[in-house]
Amino acid sequence: MDVPETTKRYRKHPVGWLSPQGDYYPCATAAQHYELAYALLNKFHPRIARNVQTSFRAREDDALQDRGWIRVGAMMSYNFGFIIWKKPTRRQVDVIWDYCRATKSKMPDLEYGWKEQTA
Repeated sequence: MDVPETTKRYRKHPVGWLSPQGDYYPCATAAQHYELAYALLNKFHPRIARNVQTSFRAREDDALQDRGWIRVGAMMSYNFGFIIWKKPTRRQVDVIWDYCRATKSKMPDLEYGWKEQTA
């Protein structure tokens, strides 16, 4: 999978990844999160991508989130949210704020861990 262009276009329930710099990389479906995570690792963290590829325990999404990326999208409960493993950067908070304003959504609590977005 190629890394898509970043976008500032927001749809009601986006899926993708939000970089520590505040760049949003969309995927077409939630099922592509892992594939896109690996493509992003290859582009921005190639040494880590090589380790993920050879390690039984490492996962692409965990490796990105360990580096401050935020997973955006629906989870098994089919609720929309942000998976936040580390304190979000100012740029990430700004993008989440812009998204919530554009979609008239409630701003999530940006603490550590999975946070569901309620409309």
